[in-house]
Amino acid sequence: MPAPAAISICLLGATGLWLLLPQRVTGSGRVLDRSAAVRDHLVSRLSESAPLGARLAITGEGTPFAFRSRQISLSAIAALAVASTGLISNARGGSISLGSLPLTAVLAGSAVFAGLDLSLTARTRRRQSEVASQVSGIADLVCLGVVAGESLRSALLRASAENSGLLSEELRASLETVTTGVPLVKSLETLATKFSVPPLTRLVSALTLAHDRGTPLAEQLQAITTEIRSEERRRLIEASGKSQTRMLIPVVTLILPTALAFAFFPGFVALRAFVP
Repeated sequence: MPAPAAISICLLGATGLWLLLPQRVTGSGRVLDRSAAVRDHLVSRLSESAPLGARLAITGEGTPFAFRSRQISLSAIAALAVASTGLISNARGGSISLGSLPLTAVLAGSAVFAGLDLSLTARTRRRQSEVASQVSGIADLVCLGVVAGESLRSALLRASAENSGLLSEELRASLETVTTGVPLVKSLETLATKFSVPPLTRLVSALTLAHDRGTPLAEQLQAITTEIRSEERRRLIEASGKSQTRMLIPVVTLILPTALAFAFFPGFVALRAFVP
């Protein structure tokens, strides 16, 4: 094995084992304790990203530190697995170049790191889309309750109980904080800030405006409900237009060539029969 490749692989293995150290190794040695403390400090610095905390708050998957620790650990495992596989294959006479093995292992670890981040982003957007699709139903029920004479909190409780879904669960959790002394408007603003969905943000803003200025709540709710319905209808029309465009891809690439082949192939065969 070439000396540079051996040194690179040893450094990669040592780095991977260092990243896989448990978070707390108190009593296992001063050097190991300090090493784990440095590792935890680096993970904490990587976890200070505000967008990461916002995405984890939406998905409810723990703290940024825990996510970064899992992300880095899985990346280190992937890099070590690729390096070990390459070494075993080379020892058995494989054609894998040991010089490119460290770079391949680093690329594998980077791919796992980026893949976990992209997966979190996809789950976040899916939950935001689910919340956005449920705002109009909640707004309609709250509007009906307020028009019927219920208080805003009672109307929100009834709307969350009558509906099932992510927004209803989050709304019930927010209303439970009101019983602990948190103002209703504050809890709703926290919910809107958590998901950052435009329909929900506008609904909470209308409720806050009506509460602060003392304007009739029923009129505000009717106006915002109509606006949310119009936007949802526009969003569905745009989504259907994009779906029609995507449907053209298999038609143009698969169905149309097959139809042309069936249409022109018999004529081509007949022409060849007449040509000497």
